[in-house]
Amino acid sequence: MLDKDKDVQGVAVYAEFAKDGATTQVVIAPDGYDNEGTLVPSMIVRRTVTTTTPKKQWKFTSLVGITHNAEMPREEYVEGRMKYATVLFDQLLRGDWKLIKSPILVEVSKKDYDSLRHYKTPTKMLYRISQSRSALDFPAELVNNGF
Repeated sequence: MLDKDKDVQGVAVYAEFAKDGATTQVVIAPDGYDNEGTLVPSMIVRRTVTTTTPKKQWKFTSLVGITHNAEMPREEYVEGRMKYATVLFDQLLRGDWKLIKSPILVEVSKKDYDSLRHYKTPTKMLYRISQSRSALDFPAELVNNGF
């Protein structure tokens, strides 16, 4: 259950996929509250960087999906909300993208949701991801031509 008073609102999943001189970075943040107490729906933040576009901007997709009601089975509700994520991961699989190492779990704060709510880059969360990448010996360069 979400708590509006806690600074840490949840845990996001970060995953990195690579192929042929390109890396796709994906962050899935759960529902959470920002500093104003506004509920921000789960969101996918992603980008694909290449040797020619190493500073590509992040793209945002809100996972609002369908509205839950008491009669709706939980699986149907989750499937409706995760529809875009399912399509994204299917495309990565069909495109022969390779998962780099293992996904990273990182805390998401109210401050991060302040940014996500307005579709702005959550720099503090990305900093924590960067620190985790280094600590877990991910490749220093995002684009590795060895894939």
